[in-house]
Amino acid sequence: MDVSGKVNFRPEEELILCCARTDLRSDIGFKILSLLKKDLDWHYILDEAFYHKMTPLLYLNLNKYPDMVPVNVLSDLENKFLEVSRRNFILAGKLFEILDLLNSNGILAIPYKGLVLALLAYGDLALRDFGDLDVFVRKEDIVKAKELLNSNGFDSCYELDHSQMELLFRFQHEYKFFQNNPTLILELHWDFNVNRLHNDMIYDSNYITQVRGDGFCFSTFAPEELVLILSLHASGHLWDSLGWICDIAQIINTYKELNWDRILDKASKSSVNRILGVSLLLAKELIGVNLPDDVYQKFAEDKKVQSISYRMQKNLFNKDSINFYWSAWDRIGLRESFINEIRDYLSIFFNPRPAQLATIPIPNSLLC
Repeated sequence: MDVSGKVNFRPEEELILCCARTDLRSDIGFKILSLLKKDLDWHYILDEAFYHKMTPLLYLNLNKYPDMVPVNVLSDLENKFLEVSRRNFILAGKLFEILDLLNSNGILAIPYKGLVLALLAYGDLALRDFGDLDVFVRKEDIVKAKELLNSNGFDSCYELDHSQMELLFRFQHEYKFFQNNPTLILELHWDFNVNRLHNDMIYDSNYITQVRGDGFCFSTFAPEELVLILSLHASGHLWDSLGWICDIAQIINTYKELNWDRILDKASKSSVNRILGVSLLLAKELIGVNLPDDVYQKFAEDKKVQSISYRMQKNLFNKDSINFYWSAWDRIGLRESFINEIRDYLSIFFNPRPAQLATIPIPNSLLC
């Protein structure tokens, strides 16, 4: 397959890509102006922006050109922007309640993704569209955390007995709760995904940073760790959403002095070099993030990284082009060792999901 050329995007898709950032460079501003002069399919733009959770950024940047955007489109974007803003503030309040509950009971709880990225990477709670809350806790604290949450108005999305919980810990990496309404979802994580990024970072203060604001303070993972964690999460979905790529780009653009040696060393030790490489190439080629020359060359010269990155770009706005063969091939190709390739591939088909575990009685004798 020829992966030497650039993917040709529709003008509507190029406009979304240009708006996938909080800070518009002058050249990107000129490109937006040029694109707005075309006969654009605004329904397509709004649908794709919604799918990729780009609506807040689309409004932020298109609002700078009010005379070139249809009035009804700008009004629709503004309404959705305000809706995201209101929901995010409600979720922020819920998150602080959860952190206070867990931390005050001796459970180390570290939020990440959603709200954390809105504050750390985007600088504004309203600019990152998210719908659930993600909190990392130690595996040994999950049962205690579950009891606390259940007694404070959070229902488990599935009820598991001791044996089923043991299998959940073995094969999965999260436990889900909801409160009042299933749309308010809380996910407790004890691992980042089946790729098993080393979790020793959670115990080292060098890997934790403080987030402070007006009336709140909490701990989260340092930017270097977030680059890896977000890359792992995006890879689990084969970089299906531009929003996940934008998160990585925003972290890199916001924190100019990232310790790249630490990022590369941890990626190597965890055997996730290609996963990191695809994420970085996508962030550079789609959003134009600046990478150190040596980091870029390391991954640009890896033919598998280049090939997978190219396919992910082609699939980003064209879901009909995705097929099972290439998806399976890409999942295998992301890993550096044959053992990891086989393990990850088999886990897709054979690892039981929580909802499945909840319906199957598990004899204790099978847990040996």
